[in-house]
Amino acid sequence: MEIRFSIFTFIFLCFSSAVSAQEFFEGTIVKNSVENAPVNILNITQRRGAIDDPFGNFKIVASVNDSILFSSVQYQDTVLIISEENLQKRVIIKLLEEVTEIDEVYLRNTNLTGNLALDVKNADIDYYNNFGFPFPNPSNHYVTPVQRQLGYASSGAINLLINTLNGKIKQLKKHREVEKTDMLVKNVATLFDTDFFTVTLDLNDDDIINFIYFCSYDDSFIAVAKTNTLLPLTEFFLKKRKEYVANN
Repeated sequence: MEIRFSIFTFIFLCFSSAVSAQEFFEGTIVKNSVENAPVNILNITQRRGAIDDPFGNFKIVASVNDSILFSSVQYQDTVLIISEENLQKRVIIKLLEEVTEIDEVYLRNTNLTGNLALDVKNADIDYYNNFGFPFPNPSNHYVTPVQRQLGYASSGAINLLINTLNGKIKQLKKHREVEKTDMLVKNVATLFDTDFFTVTLDLNDDDIINFIYFCSYDDSFIAVAKTNTLLPLTEFFLKKRKEYVANN
């Protein structure tokens, strides 16, 4: 009886020690937008998710060197590498609103009536490329912040050497992979109505994006998501739901 009690006590103490040693990353998100869109906070390293409250406050399990992704449809993605200081005091995270770039246009017809709907309908539009010549179907390639940083870090032999040796390029490439997965997650989320997640999968509204991120860690997620087709994604989500509920 004493042996059993001792074993139970030992297990309980180990569990209590592990819980007490768990650290949290806390802070407040500042948004430069009137709309208060929720922000998803994802610990990429530990595969844990959270969401900020209506006032922007958040709290998530984290350790030193963990990669934390702040993601929202309305704001630019931000990735932060956790330091000792981040775990000792609350931090302020400033997010920038996502800006959608449009092609530059030149209106040749300047005979405007003042009626916006009519003027837009009758406008004769020329698209211009970088050299100023009319071009019918220009394609502006949007470069993400991580892509810009990676391009700069790799520009020139000296930059490439320094940033390879200090590990910055390796870190940026990792962030780029996270960025691509994040874009897939957001795209997949737009393919389904909320009812699919709340009714068919019986998930809470707050769990939807965390569930999709959870699914993104499956090796087959990228291939299924890139099909952009509802049937294989539906089958995939139905299969992953039990696993998600069991782990949460």
